[in-house]
Amino acid sequence: MVIIGFSGSRRLSVRYALLAQGIAHTCVKAGYKINVGCANGLDAFIREAVPSAKVFSVKSGFYGAGKSAYVKRSIDLIKSSNILIGFVNEPCPSGIIPADRWTSGIVPSGTWSSLALAVGLNIPVYIFCCSSDKIVLPRWSGKWKRVISGILKDSLKFFKNDLPF
Repeated sequence: MVIIGFSGSRRLSVRYALLAQGIAHTCVKAGYKINVGCANGLDAFIREAVPSAKVFSVKSGFYGAGKSAYVKRSIDLIKSSNILIGFVNEPCPSGIIPADRWTSGIVPSGTWSSLALAVGLNIPVYIFCCSSDKIVLPRWSGKWKRVISGILKDSLKFFKNDLPF
């Protein structure tokens, strides 16, 4: 079963909110399951569009309390997904790198940390850059390539470089 996780900004323009909702609808119609968090912004737009989505909620108390609860929630969401789609509106903060554990940057970013964890766990990652300013992509070990067709057209997919050099 394909499970698509969504991660993104709490501040998302209507254009990208509608895009995310359209992608989520198409995924559900194709028989895929949707994982999403409990925050405002992208999470709320996906929850609104897909009432059947599995919601990873901090309010449940399952993940504890405070900021660490959001980290635990995000880790659980990512590990439960086969693909992660991110909607970013800012560059990746310094210090966030792909790893099989959570990494936070100098400036925390739940979305970029989620994407880095997914890459570290070999989960395919796609991003949509949702800023009017050009976003410089992180120079992780691999490369970003634009998707030229299909439901994720104009997103960027990360291809991990598994070579040791």
